[in-house]
Amino acid sequence: FLFGLGKLVRLLMSYMVEERQVARFQKAIEAEEDEPDHKVSEKSIIARRYQMIRSLDAKGVAVNHSALAATLVADESTRSSFPRFINNSLILMGVFGTIASLSIALVGASDLLGGESSGGNMAMVIHGMSTALSTTMTAILCYLFYGYFYIKFNDVQTRLFSSIEQLTTMHILPRYSRSADTLADDVAGLVGSLEKTAFLMQNMQGEMLSATRELRSV
Repeated sequence: FLFGLGKLVRLLMSYMVEERQVARFQKAIEAEEDEPDHKVSEKSIIARRYQMIRSLDAKGVAVNHSALAATLVADESTRSSFPRFINNSLILMGVFGTIASLSIALVGASDLLGGESSGGNMAMVIHGMSTALSTTMTAILCYLFYGYFYIKFNDVQTRLFSSIEQLTTMHILPRYSRSADTLADDVAGLVGSLEKTAFLMQNMQGEMLSATRELRSV
């Protein structure tokens, strides 16, 4: 129980630092800075995500956002495996203590039934029953207390992942992602620019013709 709480505290503190890094990166990228990852730590999750997308874009590989999100969840789930094990085993440990205590009580009760009545056997029965009750109550209280903080840890982890994916979708992918839709939009913008350029060239050609006529008349 104590080891699990210590691990949860460490993970919550690390996610608190990650949330600050995400907020700092968001301010930098919204300010349209060229290197927003320089504002955060290189080991942060958002910096590694940005570097990965930029590396894929440099190699000409299409960015699969779903694969990146699944990879992030898989990597972070390995960090929470120990707290999850503690959360699942607290009740089982309480049941184990209860069974062991009841076994001790049954040994004392069997000695009493066998005719060996003594104060030691009665004390063994009472001790086993009291230990079984205490282990059960301790397991229930520890499970309730630990389970609450474990649920809150999952909420913090989910909120961090959602903020990273939202930042990736709204700010990072438009910078580097290339797909059929984005290429079609780029081509449409290029065609519009070419039409404007052709119109300007036609106007300039007309002005040059009028200027040529004036020079001939002069």
